Amino acid sequence: MNNLLYRNPIKGACLGAMLLLGLTACTDDHFDITPATSTSGSTLWQNIASRPELSSFQEILSRTKVIRKVDDQNINTQHYSDLLNSAQTFTLWAPLNGTYGQFSPEYYLARLNEADALQGEGKYVESNKIHEEVGTQFIQNHLARFNFETEPGEQQVRLLNSKVCYYDMAKGLFNGVKINSDYGRIVSSNGMMFMLDGRSPFSYNIYEYIETNPDGNLEKVNEILIQDPEVNKKEFNEYASTPGATDENGHIIYVDSVWTKTNTILDYTGASVSNEDSLYIAVIPSDAAWDKAYEAVSALYTYNKTYKYDWNTTNNTMGKTSETLNIDSLQEFNTKAALIRSMFFTPGQFDEEISRSDSAALIDYVLYHDSLRSTNGVYYYNPKTGNNGSNPLFNNQKPLKASNGYIFPVTDYTLPTSYSFQKKNEIDFRYTYNVLNVKGGTSNKILLTDANKNPLIESTVPDNTYTFFRKDPSNNMEVYIRLDNIMAGKYKISVQLLPNRICEDYNWTEEGEEGEEISLPQHTPFRAQLKYDDGKNVTKKAQTDVMYVDDDGLQTYVLYEAAEFTRSYAGLPSGINSFPYLVLRLVTNDIEKENRTKVNGLSVVRVLVEPVRE
Repeated sequence: MNNLLYRNPIKGACLGAMLLLGLTACTDDHFDITPATSTSGSTLWQNIASRPELSSFQEILSRTKVIRKVDDQNINTQHYSDLLNSAQTFTLWAPLNGTYGQFSPEYYLARLNEADALQGEGKYVESNKIHEEVGTQFIQNHLARFNFETEPGEQQVRLLNSKVCYYDMAKGLFNGVKINSDYGRIVSSNGMMFMLDGRSPFSYNIYEYIETNPDGNLEKVNEILIQDPEVNKKEFNEYASTPGATDENGHIIYVDSVWTKTNTILDYTGASVSNEDSLYIAVIPSDAAWDKAYEAVSALYTYNKTYKYDWNTTNNTMGKTSETLNIDSLQEFNTKAALIRSMFFTPGQFDEEISRSDSAALIDYVLYHDSLRSTNGVYYYNPKTGNNGSNPLFNNQKPLKASNGYIFPVTDYTLPTSYSFQKKNEIDFRYTYNVLNVKGGTSNKILLTDANKNPLIESTVPDNTYTFFRKDPSNNMEVYIRLDNIMAGKYKISVQLLPNRICEDYNWTEEGEEGEEISLPQHTPFRAQLKYDDGKNVTKKAQTDVMYVDDDGLQTYVLYEAAEFTRSYAGLPSGINSFPYLVLRLVTNDIEKENRTKVNGLSVVRVLVEPVRE
């Protein structure tokens, strides 16, 4: 299995061997910038500055800004040298000169030179991003708040960048790097410092992998999820921050500034992929795979310019019409959001008990299980399960190990959208919330018991409960059923019906020759209609041919083999509660005259709406 490696120094990708961790991570950035007040000894910064063996580290610290917000244009922003010269308490593990390995001090200084040049051109955001990168991936990866004692045994250390690593003084190791015993513990007025014979390796989490884009082929996902300021926001939280004194202009200087990050797409995934405490599996498409996935999924979000909504039970129509929608923008947003929100999986939703630490079992499960549920509820079915094949979602890619899980950087998209984004829906008639209206009849929930169940009918139904729609004797009956979250595409639509005589209350009988009571078949005929929100027919035929309910038990009747909806009802703007609907019709003219008094309704168990597999 491959680890994430340093692949793109132009982008400043600082990626080392990944650790699989399971601890709680902070989502807010805390930086305490206050002048040093202690006079009991040298600060951490003063100790660094006085040691020639740390001259490389010293130069990087003095040149790297502490970035609170990347669009901050304040050129006087504090540097990490100021932070380590403050009264706040830290433990620092400092790499000695000549021990940096692959990423030398010159690499970081070159990045800082690039930042200075960008600032000189007025490109503050681009410049600040480089400072943030160097600070997060290098400096904060050697720095923790509070004192970590030299007691023996392994300790878990939460670094300033929220990463968690292991520190074992007895073995002389910090994050897998040897602590130089010649220097011992260097006590400072604001903490302590140890010397390292190497650079502390930085581990990307899943979010950082998307953000940094180390291979350079995730531009489209990065642009949507990271670069869009309407999606990805970082805001100063005044109420969570600690105010200090005021400056010469009367502005408050915050002792502890808290910046809260929000992401309008990620916040709906159910996956905190920037959280070091969690464990996720991520399927992240390359630009080529994204284009292919976008083409397939966007077809499901094909919209009409206007929609009818606000159902009126008096005339069985929608009472209002929406304003003309920007259908291209709506399709684009919903497609992007659907793809990104469905990229993440967590062992907590697997239907088997798998240890978080058993990486082989985790990977085996996601690759070969018959279905996989994303954190936002999208199911990816594996059509190759019977042949021991891996789910095509993963495109035969090897996973990369991240600090909070695994990443599959897929390069192709071959998974069909049916039964994943386009979902199966079962409308259960133990409940009637999907029934819009019953015209020419009434509805009644039936609970079958030993007292009222016809012993001649052996069929069973869930909870022995269904809905009986009773026809008025002199009228036709129409049952209007709403179909929610229909996307553009083809669906097989079926209805499951019981014979009415399954319940003795609706059993038509006559006296036999020997005086016994005989249950009579009713030969109940029915038709169906499928309508859009505006009442127009979904199919060319206005209604189905007449079908007859089997009098001997529960049966499934296919109303439409492949009804094609040309407009989507998923992801409509707030306030437009629109939907297509199914009408079940019991028409007197379809009933033979001698049976019209016997046919008294329809006994409905469920309606099935199933995507057609292409």
